[in-house]
Amino acid sequence: MPRASFDGVLGTNYVPTQDERRWLGKLVESKEQELSFLNDIIAPLLAKRVKLNDDILAYKALLAPARRLLPELLKEVFTHSVNYYPPGQNRLVKKDAHLYRFAKPAVNEAPLVLGRICRHWRRIALSTSTLWSTIDIPRHFNIGGLREWISRAGSCNLSFGLFIEGRDIDVLNFLASHQERWSEVVLGMGNYDDMKRGREFLAPLSPGFRSLQTLEIFTWRSSESEIPLAIGSAPNLRRLMVHNPSFIVTTLNNSPPLCLHEIDVGSRWWVSTTDLLTLLRLSTMVEVVRANVQIKLERGKPHRDILTLPAVKHMEIILLNYGDQKFCVLERLHAPALEYLSFRTTTRKAPPQIRSFIHRSHPPLKVLRVWGSDYLPSVDIMECLPFLPLLSILHLEDLKGQIDGLINALTGPIPPSSDNLTGCLCPELKEIYLASTYIPPPDSESVINMILSRSHFGKSRLAHVTVLSCPESEVLEDPRIIDCVANGLTFVGCKVNG
Repeated sequence: MPRASFDGVLGTNYVPTQDERRWLGKLVESKEQELSFLNDIIAPLLAKRVKLNDDILAYKALLAPARRLLPELLKEVFTHSVNYYPPGQNRLVKKDAHLYRFAKPAVNEAPLVLGRICRHWRRIALSTSTLWSTIDIPRHFNIGGLREWISRAGSCNLSFGLFIEGRDIDVLNFLASHQERWSEVVLGMGNYDDMKRGREFLAPLSPGFRSLQTLEIFTWRSSESEIPLAIGSAPNLRRLMVHNPSFIVTTLNNSPPLCLHEIDVGSRWWVSTTDLLTLLRLSTMVEVVRANVQIKLERGKPHRDILTLPAVKHMEIILLNYGDQKFCVLERLHAPALEYLSFRTTTRKAPPQIRSFIHRSHPPLKVLRVWGSDYLPSVDIMECLPFLPLLSILHLEDLKGQIDGLINALTGPIPPSSDNLTGCLCPELKEIYLASTYIPPPDSESVINMILSRSHFGKSRLAHVTVLSCPESEVLEDPRIIDCVANGLTFVGCKVNG
């Protein structure tokens, strides 16, 4: 006798009898017929649902704001979608030989991805020549692909990043044929073979770079032979960044002065003082200078004249002694507009001439950072302070001699006569960083007095003070300093273990 219902045994280990199996077979067949009947009813409804959904999406697409954009506006939007990093911020990756500064020829990035949206966008992208005027050229990008890319750029100037490792010579020759259109160029080289190929690429170029604005060259090794780079006529060159000493920048004898705004010539192999001064003489309107400099002058070229750089505002110099020369590049510079100076010396043979440089230039300096390597006397900096009324940041490390004189020079009347700090040297100072290994360390009371002389009614004009050789706890325990800290002052000194 079959069971009246099997609901109670569903999902269990119950074993139906022979009669129950025959009954279950008929029951399953009945339910399958019912399900088939329902599917016949639902199928047209599902198809209608899919069509309605497709229609809704199509109608919404007609209402998309992008459809109302004029082609000219779309071109502008497309132009800003292309990958670009400003000079000096490139992503240099040696493992895949790629320089991440400009557009990459990848289907998931602009401009190629723009052609995969719709036919209308593809037509606009292909007709926007500026989209194709920049490219980071991958290692295995063939000459055919490069020709097609450049052809889409029309007559636009060209910007490209190129890692020369294993590069097809046809690609290099093709780029050289468009030399007059070069605008921003980034070159990377890794080994000796790369340097040899780079020399073959650059040496035959003409000295005329009519459109060149930025040139960056990066290498990981020095070459045994020099690589000449003639920029005799580069009227629009604004930034020159060469990070390898094997590159010798040359100019034509009768060429006009360069219009460089930024010079960055530094590497672990350094650049000679002669080469730097020669380049600066050709670029008198430069605004930013960064250089790792050897103290080395060629015989017969003493460079005794003072070179005036009226527009330079930012200067970073690292000085390395070479041989028996006793010369500092600052001896020959006059920078009356300088606002930022970072100077590091590693030599005792050529005393750094910061004092004479400041006295001669009278610059509106706001930031002064100096690493003396125990060669630069602290008194030299102390004698510069009266000439720096706008100084906001003072960072000094490893000066020769004690820094007590510096601290006393920075100390004014206590309490100040007014919030204007009348009588204080460098009244605009916000940050002071002093690091010295000389014994004995500065007295904590003198550091406290320096801070208080720059505090008005418990509020210090100083935001950050670091004196690494002064016991931190002795300064922070003073009630008057506690008030300054409560009002925003940060003080860091040496930690004294109790």
